Amino acid sequence: MNERPSRLRWVAVAQALLWCAIGLGAFLLLAESVQNSAEFERLRPWILLVDLCGVIVLSVLLARKLWRLVRDYRAHVPGSRLTARTVGIFGGLVIAPLLIVYLSSLEFINRGIDSWFKVEVKQGTERRPAVVARCARPAHA
Repeated sequence: MNERPSRLRWVAVAQALLWCAIGLGAFLLLAESVQNSAEFERLRPWILLVDLCGVIVLSVLLARKLWRLVRDYRAHVPGSRLTARTVGIFGGLVIAPLLIVYLSSLEFINRGIDSWFKVEVKQGTERRPAVVARCARPAHA
């Protein structure tokens, strides 16, 4: 009877160590590739693979916890309603700032990039003959 909690504790510790090692590996790959763009291009698929694995695992864990919460809520397990309210409140507290930061940064990037590459075509076509004439003129010694 006492063996099961001990075994679960070791499994939890092993999983935590595994994820710490994977996170450290992803961090080291990213840190090494930042210095050199060619190195980044070579390591990018591996970085994306590690990140994708992390997202998938976290999504599965979250779905399992939410499924367990719904099951307990429907079975009227003591404390499940309070847990559901707490999850709802914290979810709302997390999602609102997340959306604000995401949408404002997306808007900033879109406006910023558009202004960086905004080319005045009319002005360029008006100046084209003068630029061509200046470039075509032979250099005087």
